[in-house]
Amino acid sequence: MDLKHLIFIFLLLSSIFAQRQYIPTPRHSHTAVMIGKKIYFKGGVNQGFDGLGFEDFFYLDLSIPIDTTQKQKIPFFSENNEGLTANSWSISGLGGINKDQIFIFGGFMKDNSSLVLQYDSPNKRWITPIINGSPLPIRRRETSGVVDDEGLMYIWSGTTDTFFGQPFDIINDMVILDTIGLSWQIKSTPFARYSSTAVLLPDGMILYIGGRSEDFGYVPMNQLPIYNTKSDTWFNITTSGIIPESRVGHTATLVPDGRIIVYGGIHMIGEAYLPPKEDLIVLNTSRPIYDWKVPQIQKMPASRSTDELHILDISNEAEYKWVTTMDKPVYHQNDQIQEYHNDFQTPTLTISSQEYKTATGPANWL
Repeated sequence: MDLKHLIFIFLLLSSIFAQRQYIPTPRHSHTAVMIGKKIYFKGGVNQGFDGLGFEDFFYLDLSIPIDTTQKQKIPFFSENNEGLTANSWSISGLGGINKDQIFIFGGFMKDNSSLVLQYDSPNKRWITPIINGSPLPIRRRETSGVVDDEGLMYIWSGTTDTFFGQPFDIINDMVILDTIGLSWQIKSTPFARYSSTAVLLPDGMILYIGGRSEDFGYVPMNQLPIYNTKSDTWFNITTSGIIPESRVGHTATLVPDGRIIVYGGIHMIGEAYLPPKEDLIVLNTSRPIYDWKVPQIQKMPASRSTDELHILDISNEAEYKWVTTMDKPVYHQNDQIQEYHNDFQTPTLTISSQEYKTATGPANWL
């Protein structure tokens, strides 16, 4: 089975794994980045929606065949976490000259001293980078980010980090972190949003799906803002097709033919957070007017709130299929996850090949 037709969704929340190479503590709101054959995980919390998080650092080895029905054999391994601070609700991306440096931005951090952490994967060491530019960006959560081919990491809007006593506020700016030159830019934006999902398109546009607006309302899924990274301009598009229910905390994966696979998320009805009516939806960006549809799916997972690894086979566009096994895949050196963010009830990782651009945004817990 071709890897580029598989999407992996990893849920790490409700129960302790059986004994194996490494046993991660159940968590949400962690980050994950893929380099080569490994997906690296950092941070997260396992209770409530706030907290300092975990200090561990580990990876999932995708060069080893996976059978999701045998959890004790899923290949997790611990990695160097010397000197790391606990964190959660951060944003991660893969940058640097050779795209082998993991950058972790913002979120809750135990000592609240460093806005950015950097993992030098070839040398297996953590660095606190010195980044030029002023003023410093506001520490934030409930946002998402992507890294383009020039190593620029784009982080839009979000909410303030309230854990250390700051008042809640919705941030209205675009932070651009140059992961090669190690410098900041902060640009004003025409409006703010939080808990949306960012997807980097091949032409350098960043598409934002879902989330909540400055008046705390859920953003309609047929009204999508786009940021042009080349011209520093914004515009909105109106989609067609079956308009899905609004949501936060979902994943979004762009595949080579222009489909964006959106999975999970939650929607607040009254005082309750509930999953959206359409658990998995697809946005076709290859047409002049982007078009939503709900695909036919075999064997939907019974739950999205468990310590499970789900694999979605999208090779047959007429009918997607959830599968339980993956043979040893063939990877290219620059296979990667562009960015990842996590939340409580929705998938905490979407994995894809080099041709995919992925990102997620955390759910809103106010």
